[in-house]
Amino acid sequence: MSIEAPEGMVISDTIEAYEHQDLAIKYGVTGVPATVINEVRTFVGVPNLDKFVDKLLAEGK
Repeated sequence: MSIEAPEGMVISDTIEAYEHQDLAIKYGVTGVPATVINEVRTFVGVPNLDKFVDKLLAEGK
């Protein structure tokens, strides 16, 4: 699943791992919440806001 966001914008979605087990397996989601950025599981659990923003900015380059 890939949608290109306009420059400077972020697209996000919430996926229920129990309803979409194929995606949970693909991204190795074993705990929730899990955050996937650019097809890579980046965080498990609620990330620190600063680390989350830093990772988003780094991935957008």
